[in-house]
Amino acid sequence: MRQKYHNPLFRTSFPIEEHVASILTPYAFELLQHEIELSTKYAATQTAHGYIVRHHTKVDGGRLVSWKDEEESISCSCKEFQFSGTKEREQVANKELEKVIRQIKSMPESQDNLIDLEPDVPNNDGCEVENPVGSKTKGRPKRSRPKGGVEVAKKLRYCHVPNCRGTDHDTRNCPNKNKNIEVLPSQSPIKITKGWRQPSSNI
Repeated sequence: MRQKYHNPLFRTSFPIEEHVASILTPYAFELLQHEIELSTKYAATQTAHGYIVRHHTKVDGGRLVSWKDEEESISCSCKEFQFSGTKEREQVANKELEKVIRQIKSMPESQDNLIDLEPDVPNNDGCEVENPVGSKTKGRPKRSRPKGGVEVAKKLRYCHVPNCRGTDHDTRNCPNKNKNIEVLPSQSPIKITKGWRQPSSNI
């Protein structure tokens, strides 16, 4: 009983690959698929007697492939395909090339489907690229950042100049220092020495 090929993996877009997958066994399909894949690396040059098929990296040499459409026969100068009974990569490339040439020649030369630019649409060759608009980064802005635990726990330092109590300065650079100078008893010019009496003004 012939094994059926389920869900084959296609390597090219050739219709022949899809066709042989439905009629050949998995082993025969893999052999022919390999030849089909190699055929994409060959170039065909038309001559009076057929096509010269050679690898795309070579300039000289190649095989002469003759294709008779009325007899539906393909022959190659190497004659190896008669031995294996399968089409060679040269034949596959030749047949696909013929199909592509026929499709290109059958394409209409109508200009109706072409799309032109509207007259109101400017077609400027120059293109100016400006700096992008600055975007806001994620997260909270720095100016509204909440204070940390150390900053919250830190006590405010007040100025000790009388009637000031400012927090943005200290006693050394207080702006009210010269306005509120009061002489303390310890800073009086009359010094009182311990154990001595102050002389009376009546004497």
